[in-house]
Amino acid sequence: MAMDLRPLTLGELLDRAFHLYRRHLLLFVGIMAVPSVLALAMNLLVEFMQRAAVRPVEATSADVPPVPDIGVVLAMFGGFIVLFMAYLVVYAVALGATTLAVSEIYQER
Repeated sequence: MAMDLRPLTLGELLDRAFHLYRRHLLLFVGIMAVPSVLALAMNLLVEFMQRAAVRPVEATSADVPPVPDIGVVLAMFGGFIVLFMAYLVVYAVALGATTLAVSEIYQER
């Protein structure tokens, strides 16, 4: 891809970006798949832990609300924090990899 150093209009800039991503779609999808899988794991953890946090109460009255288990709630919160920190690191690395990939493509390597 020829690199000419001149100001680009918004249309030219978007056209070049879309052309670049369209030509190398599998590369960029592969780079961003890693943080997406981690985000999916984080969402699944939250979903399963929310269901496990509320245990049924054995009572005769139907209007007694379920009681959340504090151990499960703390485990959910801790697991979410750990996965969220890992997601932030992995997402930052993926953005850096995307920038490096665009640079390598422009330098025709």
